[in-house]
Amino acid sequence: MSLLNLQRLVLNVSDPEAAANWYRQHLGLKDSEPACADGRSVCLAGRSRVALVDLWPEAPEHGARQQFRRGFQQRLTVYADNPMHDVFRLLSVGAKDLRKSDEGLLLTDPFGLELLVVRDPVASAA
Repeated sequence: MSLLNLQRLVLNVSDPEAAANWYRQHLGLKDSEPACADGRSVCLAGRSRVALVDLWPEAPEHGARQQFRRGFQQRLTVYADNPMHDVFRLLSVGAKDLRKSDEGLLLTDPFGLELLVVRDPVASAA
């Protein structure tokens, strides 16, 4: 089986620019190169600049919690050198609903998307 590289993840949020600002400031995402050309969405990238997060306005018919319909859930997974420290930092700037999962620590960002914070496997191996 061949491996595929993630090229783009599209997330629907109520306010793409506000979400992008929060993700830039608190998750360390950067504006992607090249930027989104459509003028309606905001494109961000992580450290590697390989995977792209494309924040789109919500379709009005779906509402703010559309990611939970039919069991589908949108989630951003972020690596942290010190997950507990970063979770408390994110809680102090608007994230909420801290809970533990088998994979790591879960919380909800201010825009209703789930964040999974896990220990960075590269930092753990060092």
